[in-house]
Amino acid sequence: MDTAASLRLQRKGDTLLASVSHDGKEWKKVKPLEVKLGVSLSSNSMDVFAPRFDQFQLTFEKKK
Repeated sequence: MDTAASLRLQRKGDTLLASVSHDGKEWKKVKPLEVKLGVSLSSNSMDVFAPRFDQFQLTFEKKK
């Protein structure tokens, strides 16, 4: 199965907020996680795993 998915990630302090969409219109929120943030991708499929970052944007907010 070769299905694209979009992932939104937002970090607030040590909390990671995430949403996922398969059509770019409807977004399903994922349970917030307490993390020290990094980026890692993995797959449990036996097929070749070749993730693609499309429209990746990294922004920073100044702490108040």
